Amino acid sequence: CSVCLMSGSLRKSPLCIIRYALEAALVYPLYVLAWLLPLPAASALGARLGDVMRVLHSGTARARRNLQLAMPERADEHEAIVREVWRNMGRVLLE
Repeated sequence: CSVCLMSGSLRKSPLCIIRYALEAALVYPLYVLAWLLPLPAASALGARLGDVMRVLHSGTARARRNLQLAMPERADEHEAIVREVWRNMGRVLLE
């Protein structure tokens, strides 16, 4: 976490340990579920997870801004591109 990175220490702060434990508690059940599901179902679930992450993650605004800078002539496609990027990341995560 950023606190651990800024300290330069190899020892993890209690805040980092708690954060990592919470992340693992959220991600591990998804991996177990994905392992139990057939590939098409895991892929579909991953796409839905990507939809959720797109809404929650701060990187979405940066992706939109980068697309505007890189391809201003295709502004009508930006939202679809951002949506598919997140859906693909979710699929990859659960596949």
